[in-house]
Amino acid sequence: MKTVQTTIALFIMALLTVSCGGSSSVAGATSETTNGVVVTAVSATGTGVAKASVYIAKSDELRAIKDNDRAPTMLTDVSGLFSIDSLDTVNYTVEVIDSMGNRAMSNIVYNPTSKKHELSGSNVLTLSPTGRLFGKVEKLSSQKVYVQIFGLHRIIVTDSTGKFSFPDLPAGDLRIKVTAEDVVVADDHFEVKPNRLTDVGTYTIGATDSVIVRYILDANGLDTVTIEEVYSKTKEGYHLNFDKRGLTTIPAEIGKLRLVELSLAQNKITSIPDELFNLTQLTYLDLSGNKLTELPSSISRLEQCEILDIEDNELTTLPSSITTMVSIEEINLNNNRLTQLPDYIKEWINAHCPDNSWQWKQKKEPRQ
Repeated sequence: MKTVQTTIALFIMALLTVSCGGSSSVAGATSETTNGVVVTAVSATGTGVAKASVYIAKSDELRAIKDNDRAPTMLTDVSGLFSIDSLDTVNYTVEVIDSMGNRAMSNIVYNPTSKKHELSGSNVLTLSPTGRLFGKVEKLSSQKVYVQIFGLHRIIVTDSTGKFSFPDLPAGDLRIKVTAEDVVVADDHFEVKPNRLTDVGTYTIGATDSVIVRYILDANGLDTVTIEEVYSKTKEGYHLNFDKRGLTTIPAEIGKLRLVELSLAQNKITSIPDELFNLTQLTYLDLSGNKLTELPSSISRLEQCEILDIEDNELTTLPSSITTMVSIEEINLNNNRLTQLPDYIKEWINAHCPDNSWQWKQKKEPRQ
């Protein structure tokens, strides 16, 4: 009797060994390995799926590889059977994909007590149509935000509006990770169902001062300039100095900073975003040496501004609201084209430039 049982056992082991296509070991496994698992991939009708691609990855792994760029760990045999062995003592994720794009996934969990791996749920994986997972990240317009799925070869960058979408995910409980500037924004779990859309909602990135300063630098091609070179803090508050940096644009996000002094002198700026005047704590603003042709009326929101330098621009007029800037102690308007100002604005300027010298220090030559 024992001889018959032994013969049957040996026959089954041989059948499993022969029937699984490709290598059954996992690349990268170390000498500290355990026995694996035997799995069957079936279609919705319960029929074994032959020659389906099987992909194995550690469950905490994040990799940027498209389906067409990766080789399967193995293929299922004619009955849909495959075995996974030589596993490290960690958890794994297995994904199976047939020729029609139907997929299934499961987790292979290591049990430290038994020192064996077990498939979470049934050892039979039913392949089904894929589901789609999508969402949005509120971010700075050109900020790179990565969305990744643990254990699967999926990683994407959100578009310019912060939207992202994974159109071909196997059904199951998936863990996603959202990162920006090497900061983890979110680490969540979501259930994906076949032929269904899963909306993960909207994530918000806390736009810290350093992130915004880095964003302004990058938007002007100043990727080699460090934040420390332009941004500092004293006992009075935060200071941002972009003098002579060749800036051509000032993103609206600048209005989210906490500044008491801002200097944008000697650049190539042609316009100022209205959001800049959300910096209501500014006491010093230097816009001199640029190519400004007008100032927004919202400049009046700078109620604490004491020094305003707009020398050497292309201004032909000033907004009437400028006269409501009650904290102004000094204003520099020289070398503009301010020759036709209303009398009430001239009177206000003269109160801060007693010698009236600004009037004869205006550009007279035609604008180039």
